[in-house]
Amino acid sequence: MDETIARPRSPLAELFLSAQSAAPDDTAQVHVQSVPFVGQVALRGKAEDGAFRDIAGQVLGLDLPLSSGSVVESEAVRIIWLGPDHWLVVTNEGEAPALVTGLQEALASQFTAVIDVSGARMRLSLAGPAARDVLASGCTLNLDPSVFPAGHALQTPVGNATAIIHCLADGTYDTTPTYDLYIPRSQALSFWRWLEHAGKPYGLSVRA
Repeated sequence: MDETIARPRSPLAELFLSAQSAAPDDTAQVHVQSVPFVGQVALRGKAEDGAFRDIAGQVLGLDLPLSSGSVVESEAVRIIWLGPDHWLVVTNEGEAPALVTGLQEALASQFTAVIDVSGARMRLSLAGPAARDVLASGCTLNLDPSVFPAGHALQTPVGNATAIIHCLADGTYDTTPTYDLYIPRSQALSFWRWLEHAGKPYGLSVRA
């Protein structure tokens, strides 16, 4: 089957973002990029079960993160802690089905759930000197680097959506605040409108 036909439609397709993107703007303090298609797998199991952790770790190539807000990642996968028995495994577009099969087969003797949720959320990348200020304007989560440093991720209401915020760089040590946001696809369009409004004072720019 032609993959261009099978590929799902971006929830932001009607915005024609590629046409809105422009050359880098030195005056813009916030830059946003849409990454609508990434592989995502919901993994559930008992964190206190050593056998479950060992098997999942062997398949994923990483030990599961076990504390609130923690994230582990390699070149192949990113594992985000969402709850005591719930993880989101992020991988490249198109790789989720094989990962689901591998986990289900390896964990067949365990009390677990493994579901391909690639269609549930899209990802936005937000970066720039004012990226944290934009998010903070619509979020009650304390995003100060002393509380929410690079490498942390939490699910929280932001603007008019419930998003997973993953801090990639917190602005310390000469880094630029950078975040990946996982937004429910059903809320993506309205969230984008909120983001445009919240980012306007800072010169929000769109990157292809």
